[in-house]
Amino acid sequence: MPILNWKRSYEVGHDKLDGEHRKLIEMINRAYDAAQEDPDETILAQLSVDMNRYALSHFATEEELMHSYSYPEKESHIAMHENFREKADACGRPDADTIAILRYLSNWLKGHIPGTDKKLARFLREKNIR
Repeated sequence: MPILNWKRSYEVGHDKLDGEHRKLIEMINRAYDAAQEDPDETILAQLSVDMNRYALSHFATEEELMHSYSYPEKESHIAMHENFREKADACGRPDADTIAILRYLSNWLKGHIPGTDKKLARFLREKNIR
């Protein structure tokens, strides 16, 4: 059962960011399902590495847009990404409470996408950046 389901309220109105958000949610759900089933630690570790890699790529996309277009709230937005990165780095480690970390990450996304990322997307739309 997914820990986080995609909702229309998560759509920020920027096709690339919306697609990346959907994929990140899918990856968190895959890792959560695997953690629930108590799989081989190697499988969970690989799912976590893949999720983290994708999150870093997604954050790089957003951060490049923020830098390129002088987004006024870029510093606080990037600090939020760093918070996610720190938590996500622990995911999948043998000594980590992976389920608790994935719950934290899903709750983080529930607030970040419709709040912080929507503000970024609105800024980009106002600058006619697609």
